Amino acid sequence: MTPPGDLVPSGPVSLENGLRPGELSPDAAAAVAAGIPASTRRAYEGDWRRFASWCSVAGRVALPASAETVTEYATHLAYGLGLKPATIDRALSSIRVAHRSAGETPPDLIGARKVLAGYTARLAHDHDPRARPRRAAAAVPGSLRAMVTTLDPSAAPQ
Repeated sequence: MTPPGDLVPSGPVSLENGLRPGELSPDAAAAVAAGIPASTRRAYEGDWRRFASWCSVAGRVALPASAETVTEYATHLAYGLGLKPATIDRALSSIRVAHRSAGETPPDLIGARKVLAGYTARLAHDHDPRARPRRAAAAVPGSLRAMVTTLDPSAAPQ
């Protein structure tokens, strides 16, 4: 079963315009959806497809997923595929969002997060580059000067 394509949360909302508690108006749902970057939407949808496919092959239920299923999946991503911890963390978040979007209770992630913590610690101990978060390079003085020279002084706040 695939969750709805939109990632609009259905948290407890009480409106006085005839909507049930927990239901968003079309305008509010659109406003929430507009706040989700397209890249995030694509990443989460891809994460969900991969999880659902893995569940199918592993003989597990994707929706609603059990805590044990998600822990097994985290183990597969870490020790089976050797993915970066940040990628695994995003996959776990995607699973939770997909459950909420489908109106299901998200699975407990304690076991999956412990798998991720142990995997991250092992990578760090082994000085594996996958353990380091990706960071943008710092701007050096020459780059900063080049950026500043492009500024329009008349546009500066007074």
